[in-house]
Amino acid sequence: MYRVFYDSVLRHLPPEAAHRGAFWLIRAAAQVPGAAWAGQKALGSRDPVLRVRAFGLDFPGPLGLAAGFDKDGEGVLGLAALGFSFIEVGTVTARPQPGNPRPRMFRFPDERALVNRMGFNNHGAYALSARLRALRAQWGAQPGAKPVIGVNIGKSKAVPEENAVADYKASARVVADVADYVVVNVSSPNTPGLRDLQAVGKLRPIMIGVRDALDEGSPRRRVPLLVKIAPDLADEDIDAIADMALDLGLDGIIATNTTISRDGLADSAAVADAGPGGMSGAPLKQRSLAVLARLHDRTGKRLVLIAAGGIETAADAEARLAAGATLLQAYTAFIYQGPFWPHRVQRDLAARLRSGKMTSLLGPDGLAWDNSGMSEISSSNLSAVAVYCGSNLGSEPAYAAGAAALGRVLAERGIRLVWGGGQVGLMGSVADAVLGSGGQAFGVITQALKAKEVAYQGLAELQVVATMHERKAVMADAADAFVMLPGGFGTFDEFFEVVTWTQLGIHAKPCGILDVGGYFGALRTMLDAAVTAGFVRQAHRDMIIVDDDPGRLLDRLAAWTPVTVGKWLDRADR
Repeated sequence: MYRVFYDSVLRHLPPEAAHRGAFWLIRAAAQVPGAAWAGQKALGSRDPVLRVRAFGLDFPGPLGLAAGFDKDGEGVLGLAALGFSFIEVGTVTARPQPGNPRPRMFRFPDERALVNRMGFNNHGAYALSARLRALRAQWGAQPGAKPVIGVNIGKSKAVPEENAVADYKASARVVADVADYVVVNVSSPNTPGLRDLQAVGKLRPIMIGVRDALDEGSPRRRVPLLVKIAPDLADEDIDAIADMALDLGLDGIIATNTTISRDGLADSAAVADAGPGGMSGAPLKQRSLAVLARLHDRTGKRLVLIAAGGIETAADAEARLAAGATLLQAYTAFIYQGPFWPHRVQRDLAARLRSGKMTSLLGPDGLAWDNSGMSEISSSNLSAVAVYCGSNLGSEPAYAAGAAALGRVLAERGIRLVWGGGQVGLMGSVADAVLGSGGQAFGVITQALKAKEVAYQGLAELQVVATMHERKAVMADAADAFVMLPGGFGTFDEFFEVVTWTQLGIHAKPCGILDVGGYFGALRTMLDAAVTAGFVRQAHRDMIIVDDDPGRLLDRLAAWTPVTVGKWLDRADR
């Protein structure tokens, strides 16, 4: 139906007029009482297999709307109702500006591409901030999930390069308390000189300044900060930006913006008529994928990578996730394929996950990972797994059953159990299953526990150590991975067990949580609060793999790629 409407009506309108008309319809529909809620229920991502957790935020699915469609945050609810799992508004600038003269948007329908030179037309950061603040104030009375909203900021055209840092800081400070995350755009080709700011020598002070401004504007909540880069960068420049992002502790990179290339456009006369600007859509597919893969090779799981550029199908989404993306963004395919496209892509992606064609979107607690060789992964990579059972929930049937199920899987796969503490009764459920199948179980306890005779008597081998720190070090040496079964209370014992393991970066071993009974919530809250407070690095938080199936969790632990994540934050480092 949409294709007929597009061919018969929309394509005969000037592109920008068609955009304004379609966007008006989306906004108007969302104002009908109950319409946005109904749209989210019908079209939003609700399949648990699609859920993603990245930089401390929960996303119902991986696909979001890229910046550029909703520059001023006017249609967030309507766009979320169409199935996008997050919305990035902007690009917004510190000063309102009209953008470049019209015409400034051009279609290439045969190639499923657009060329635009909009020039950051927007009402300014203050207007956007006020609109989003009012929207968030209304949410309390509205049903349904609240969409994740990112804000993309750019340089005001009238501001000279030497004042770029102050200009970006002004925008960041204004939007900090209304943005779930912020993206610095230095890669649009439509503002003179903007792409020159991608040079690391110029980009570094901008990112440092924006980080400071976000912290000033949102003193109680750390706002994740990303940078969006162009596909036209040389490989060495991509590497330099990746290294800078790691060095500054940025949260992620969006790859990529539009390209100044016209490769893939067949109509040379139409290309000439369109003139300068950035091209988006299908012709950008391969280059954006190549940039993404290079970034992932350079940064591993230490940054959240958001893939943008040429994503049209679930297969395109799969390719990006396999190349290292955590989240996905699109714009042009939405224009050509219509309002039900985001729902369709995420539905098909979920079907691929459940059919076994993909493994899972969730790598280390929400970070996508390279799953291209998953079918060949063997648990023989794990010869020993350390297990901790916590929070005194031994009487809870689901929890006890999960502990026993973990033990059975360990026994079936011939994986040695290493126990270092936690609830004795539940540890018995794990150890009984292991020992009952002829497997090995090794315990490490402190003198204090030994004195209290709090030790599981069925362990095949037991080592007594002096301190908790020594116990954890022995466990790390004896095991290839760590698995916790958290309880519902979110105790500090659980918190320190998990965080301490992730701090053992020298061991380069993965940390997993078997979330039986859904008891991870309280511990998740503690971990996220620790990241926000600066007590735990986001890189450590993102190392944790969470799953509710013991076999799948062990597969993912076996497939985990070691990363170096640094040490605990001292007060002087915060």
